[in-house]
Amino acid sequence: MLSPFAKLTRNTAQYLFGEQGRAYRDFFGEDGYRDAVRYRTELGAIAAQKPDWVTMRWLAPSTHEGRKLGLVRLRSPSLRPDCPRVLVTGLMHAREFITGETAVELVEHLVRGRDDLLRRCEVDVIPVVNPDGFAANVERVRGWQGRFGPLKRGNARGVDLNRNFGAGWTKDHRTYRLRLSEEYNGTTAFSEPESRALRALAEERGYAAAVNLHSYSSVFLYPSFRDEDAPDPVVRDLVAKLPGLQPQEPYEVYHGARFYGRGRAQRALVRAARGTTEVHGTFDDWLAERGCHCLVVEVSRPGPPREHLGELVMSNLRMFNPSPVARSAAIENVLPAITGYLHAVLDRRGT
Repeated sequence: MLSPFAKLTRNTAQYLFGEQGRAYRDFFGEDGYRDAVRYRTELGAIAAQKPDWVTMRWLAPSTHEGRKLGLVRLRSPSLRPDCPRVLVTGLMHAREFITGETAVELVEHLVRGRDDLLRRCEVDVIPVVNPDGFAANVERVRGWQGRFGPLKRGNARGVDLNRNFGAGWTKDHRTYRLRLSEEYNGTTAFSEPESRALRALAEERGYAAAVNLHSYSSVFLYPSFRDEDAPDPVVRDLVAKLPGLQPQEPYEVYHGARFYGRGRAQRALVRAARGTTEVHGTFDDWLAERGCHCLVVEVSRPGPPREHLGELVMSNLRMFNPSPVARSAAIENVLPAITGYLHAVLDRRGT
């Protein structure tokens, strides 16, 4: 049996020279992750095949670099006009490529009739919430920097979009006010066009539930993400059953406000680094204030840090995303929980 040091050495060498390294070098290759062109092409083809079920639209306003957020709307022709609506988002954090992949696979899963969710509600899917940051990261990954350097989390102005919403937005902690911080939350709440586009959409649609995809921790998180707010009791009850729906690795469940402070030592370290153990200005808390039952799904994780520290130090790409050959298994493991959660919210509402 290999020692931890031997495993660390082996995995680092695999990333540098072996099969895993080759997989990450071809990250956006023909058999790899999708880039923006493939997202448009593949989703457009799905819409063309089932025009009565799938429509696509672009949200306003445009991003700082002139891109728009693309939305895929799934609706059965038999649904009544006042049916409930749910939302699924991916790639709010621009380096979490697995989340956009999961969103697209969910579209295909539903359109191909592998689940009857579309008989109960309309489903809006935004695979790429942060198209500017995504585009920048794709270019870095296609060069050597993406495998051996940092990738963007925020948008074109370096703003963490999931800290830019109005619920609890604050400049009281250094993690939010420092422009070099990965959690820089902008000049004001809703300062960014991407968060304003989501605000307008949510106000228009009045979602019953939302699943916001992130990576990379293999956890289900439920609001609130601030200590002063009580957790959503509906989501708290429903999320406990989700790990049992997963065919492979069952995820852990956490109340969002406790995620960064799961132990005394961790709380001390996080507070020293961030200035707070809470999370402010999230999309989920803002939606929850409007009666939407929100779930954060952190898709997959990189493995035990003591065995993979070498790759993780070298690469944000490796830290937040399974290799192209492993992504299908990660997605298949989480899709039943996503659809199961949305069904459970609808059951609780009696719809």
